[in-house]
Amino acid sequence: MKTILRTIGLVCGLVTLTAEYGYGETDGSPGPERPTEVALEDVDVSGAKSRGFIEEKTTQPRTESTVTKEAIQKLGGPAQTSVYQVMRLLPSVTAETADPYGLNTRTPFNFRVRGQAGIGTSMTVEGVPVWGQESPGPRPDMFDLENIDRMTLYRGAIPPDKGLGAQDLAGNIDLGILRPTDTFGVDVRQSFGAFNFKRSFARIDSGTLPTGTRLFASYSYSTADKWRGEGGAPDYRHHVSFGASQEFTRYVKAELFFDYNQSKQNAFRPLTFAQVRNLGAARDLDYNPRLTGVAAQDVNFFGFNRDTITDYSAFSLITIKPNSNHTFVIKPYYWAEDLPRFTGVGNLVGAPAVRQRVSDFDRYGAVLQYDTALWETQFRLGYWYEQFSLPIAEKIFRLQGGNLVFSQWLLTKFNGNGVIHSPYVKLGRDFGNLHVDAGFRYISMYNPGVTGFNNAGIPDGSYDQALASNPTKDPGASYSGVTNQAWLPHVGLNYTLTEKTNVYLTYGKNYASPRGYPELQSLFANNRAQFNAVGLTLQNVVDRIKLATSQNIDFGLRYTSEKFYIAPVLFYTEYSNLLARVIDPGLNNTSINISVGSARSYGGEFEAGVTPIENLSLYASLTYAKSQFTEDTQAATGAVVRTNGKETPDFPKIMIKGGASYKVYGLEIAPVIRYLGSRYGDVGNTEKVSPYTVVDLFLTYTNPQLFQKLPGVKGGYVSLMLLNLFDKKYVGVINAFDDTLGGGAAYFPGAPFTVAGSVGLKF
Repeated sequence: MKTILRTIGLVCGLVTLTAEYGYGETDGSPGPERPTEVALEDVDVSGAKSRGFIEEKTTQPRTESTVTKEAIQKLGGPAQTSVYQVMRLLPSVTAETADPYGLNTRTPFNFRVRGQAGIGTSMTVEGVPVWGQESPGPRPDMFDLENIDRMTLYRGAIPPDKGLGAQDLAGNIDLGILRPTDTFGVDVRQSFGAFNFKRSFARIDSGTLPTGTRLFASYSYSTADKWRGEGGAPDYRHHVSFGASQEFTRYVKAELFFDYNQSKQNAFRPLTFAQVRNLGAARDLDYNPRLTGVAAQDVNFFGFNRDTITDYSAFSLITIKPNSNHTFVIKPYYWAEDLPRFTGVGNLVGAPAVRQRVSDFDRYGAVLQYDTALWETQFRLGYWYEQFSLPIAEKIFRLQGGNLVFSQWLLTKFNGNGVIHSPYVKLGRDFGNLHVDAGFRYISMYNPGVTGFNNAGIPDGSYDQALASNPTKDPGASYSGVTNQAWLPHVGLNYTLTEKTNVYLTYGKNYASPRGYPELQSLFANNRAQFNAVGLTLQNVVDRIKLATSQNIDFGLRYTSEKFYIAPVLFYTEYSNLLARVIDPGLNNTSINISVGSARSYGGEFEAGVTPIENLSLYASLTYAKSQFTEDTQAATGAVVRTNGKETPDFPKIMIKGGASYKVYGLEIAPVIRYLGSRYGDVGNTEKVSPYTVVDLFLTYTNPQLFQKLPGVKGGYVSLMLLNLFDKKYVGVINAFDDTLGGGAAYFPGAPFTVAGSVGLKF
C-alpha cells in the first residue's frame, strides 16, 4: 500500500510541476483524446448518432465500433463488471463467460475477435494500457462499468497511437472514463438476481468546487453463488474508484484516476469434449462440495480451486496546451496485482496435487504524446515506456486425509525487470474528398530470463524465504531473456463519395508478444523425464515461441442517412508465428504451446442500424469468415504436426446478432439475440461444437416526473433482465490452452436462464 501511495504522490507531483510551466495563449485545455484545433481523432463524439446500441461511424479510415453509454448499461448485465460482455453484439466477436453475470474470471473467459483469442486484444483506458505484459493477461473486470462513458473496439489494422499493450493481434478495446460532473450528485443502484446475486453501487460527484476541482468517488460490492454444482461457494468483488480533474491555468489541465479491485473467485469445473457431447447430463457437473479423504477425488474439491485477486491501478492525464497549435499530453501510470491461485491437478510431478501459484505483478510507465499541425498536415508523436516485474513460482501440496501437506516448490526467479519501448508517429491530411492517416509504431519488449532451481529440500515458507535458502540452480529449467521487436506500419484512406457515403481502405501490421512462459515451467517440471529422454531443455521450448505478427487489410463502406446506416467491410489477415497448443508426438503426445508457422483469416462483416419510427431503434451485425492454419507445424522435438488447412479453434464461420430498443411511456423493451455457428475446440479439428442461439430481454422503466416526487431525487430507473430467456443448453467457453485435462481443450457450459432486477436513483 505504501508503494501505491508513493506512486499517487509522484503523479500529483508531476501535475503540480507541469502546472508551473504553462505559457502562451489558448481558449482552454481540451482532453488528450479530444483536442480542439490540433486533432488526429476523427471521431466527432459530440455529434455522433446512436441507434440504441452502437454509435454510427462516418469518415473514420479504419474498422471500429463504439458501444454507447446507454448500451453499456444493458449489455454489461446486472453486475456491470465485464468489459467483454459489452462487446457481444459486435461483428466477428465471440464473448462468453462461465457465469451469467461476468463476475467470475477465475474460469477462463471466452473472447475472440476474428478468430484470435482475447488475450491478444489490447485493452486501454483513455489510451493507457491496462496491462503491458503477457503473464497477468487481460482483466475484463478491472472497472465498474457505471464509471465508463464509452467503449470502442478497433478491429483489423490498429492505428499507431492505439493498441498499446502486450499485443493487439485481436484488436484494441479503448475505454473512456465518465468524468466528474460539473454539479453535485449522488448515484445509487441496487441489484438482485438468481443464484443469490446481489450488487450495491454508489457514486458521489462533488461538482465544481471553489478551487475549480471536480471529484468523484464510487464503491461497489457484488456477490453471487455459482450456478453449477451444489452452490455454497459464493464469489464476491469489492471495487473502489476515484477521479479528480483540475484546471490549474488556462494552459494546463490534469486528471487523476484510481481503481482498487479485490475479488474472491471459485473456479467452474472444466468439462471434456466427451462430456459436452451429452451436455444435458453434464451441464451441472462441478467441483466436489465436500472432501472425501481420497486424493484423486479431493483435487476436485471446490475449496482447492479458487483464488483471490487484488489489483491497484492509478493513472493521470496531464494536458499542456501553450497555444492553439501545440498540445502535450503526459500519461503516467502504475498497476500492481497480487494473485495467489489454487488449482487441483490430477497428476503433478507424479501424483495428485494442489498447485498454489504465487505471483505478485508490478508495472509502471508513461505514455507521452505531442500534437501539432504543420503544412496542412496533422502530426502526432508519441512514446510509450514501461517496466514490469513478474515474480511467479509454484508450491505443490499433496493431500493426506483431505488436508494439504507441503511437498515441494517449483521455484523460479526472474532475472530483472521487463522493459517496453514503443515510439509512434501518426500523420493525417485531407486531399479534397480523400482523408489519409499514415504512420508507424515500433515495439521493443524485453522479457527477462528466468532461473530455475533444484527444488529438492527447499523449505516451506514465503517466496522470499525460499530464495533466501540458496537453492541450487537448475540449468535445464532456466532460460535466457529475450527482446522481441517489430516495426508496425499503418495506412488508412477514407474517400467521401457523397454527403452520406464513404469508402475506406486500411492496411496495418499488428503484433502479439510471446506468452505462456509460467505455464511452460509447470509443463516442463511435470514431464521432465520425457524432455530429458529427447534431450530438450526449457530453453529449447522457449526458443520455439516467437513474436507473432499479422498483416491486415480492410476495405469498407459506410452509408448514413437520417433513418439508417449500413457498414459492410471485407477483411483479409495473414498471421506469422501464431501461438497454438499442439500435441508433440516426440514427447509422448504431450500438448505444448509453440508458434506455428502461419495462418490466415478472411471474410466479411456487416453492421446496420435503423430508426424506422420514433422511439424504435434496431441494430444487426453479420459475420461470415474463416480462420485457418496455412502450413504444418514443426513441434519442439522436430516432429511434424499436421495443421495445414485446419481451422483455428473456437471461431465460428457465421455469426448473426441483433438487438432492438423500443420506448413507450417510459418503458424501454430491448430484446437481444445472438447466433453463433459451429466451431472446433482443438487444433486438429476433431472436436466440433454445435451452434447455438441465445436470447436476452432487457426491460427498463424511467419516468423523471414520477421519481422526482421522492425527496431529493432527480431521476431513477427500474430494470428487469432476463438472460438466456429460453434456457438454451450450449457450450459457451472453450479454453484451448488449458493444461488441467491432460492437454485437451476445456469446455464450459453457457449459463442457464437467469433473472435479475435493478433499481437506481440519482440525487
